Amino acid sequence: MKRSLWGIGAVCTVMLSSPAMAVEEPVVSQVPACYTEAEDMKLEVNGTEVPIIEFTDIYNHAGVAFQEAAEITITVDEPIESYSISPLAYGIEGEADGNKLTFHLDEPEYLLIKINEEKELALAADLPETDVPDSHGEGIYNIGEEPY
Repeated sequence: MKRSLWGIGAVCTVMLSSPAMAVEEPVVSQVPACYTEAEDMKLEVNGTEVPIIEFTDIYNHAGVAFQEAAEITITVDEPIESYSISPLAYGIEGEADGNKLTFHLDEPEYLLIKINEEKELALAADLPETDVPDSHGEGIYNIGEEPY
């Protein structure tokens, strides 16, 4: 159950949602053609690389879905001297080792992660979609395909 919902996460999650699948590994949102992938920060969820989107001058964004607990690892280009994982009220503690920050989530959450003076990472972690309707068929107009 989500404890919070903030605008950027809601907008990005809708824009970047992925098709549902039987989840044994995370479902990863891809980088839309109108954005670029961040090069100075890498994200792994349970060992699966998750693209980080260069979103604004203040935030980067990543979207992922997983069913149960997850181990999150963020790697930056320089040694980690400071970090915060918000909302602080969740009490999520991380471990910085060199240029890697690792922390555990018991369930999907929407978080803001700040490392050193880097842009904040808006991490939108959701449960996988269920009962996803078909994207093709009679009466279905898929705006991501021709002729649209």
